[in-house]
Formats: sequence, structure tokens, C-alpha cells
Amino acid sequence: MIAKPQSFLVIQTAFIGDVILATAVVEKLHKTYPDSSIDFLLRKGNESLLNNHPHLRGVLIWDKKKGKIKNLF
Repeated sequence: MIAKPQSFLVIQTAFIGDVILATAVVEKLHKTYPDSSIDFLLRKGNESLLNNHPHLRGVLIWDKKKGKIKNLF
């Protein structure tokens, strides 16, 4: 039986320290599922923390100040 690759979305839309702590989740996911795709959703202004992160496929930015719910989609 061949396992399908997994995809994960880590959501951390709080403050900078919370984003830093959430990187441990990314590391653990990568270690457990090395062939998985991992994306990270965070609030606007914190995206530079994850620039060039080796285990992330993409970083999604949520501007909570402009139409909080509407801007999420």
C-alpha cells in the first residue's frame, strides 16, 4: 500500500511570539511527514518571520484590519 502525500495548513493569526512558537509545529510535521506540503497562514506584518523557511511550501497572509472575515477568503 502506497501512502498518499499529506497537506497541512498551520494557522496562527495572533502575534509575533505565537508565530515563532508555531514554527515548532512545522518542524514536527516535517519530521513526521517528510513528503508533505506545509503552508502557513498568519496575520499581515509577521510574514517576514517565515521568509525562506525550508519546510514551508507557502505563506498565506491575512490582513485582519481590512474586512476581517471577507479578507480571509
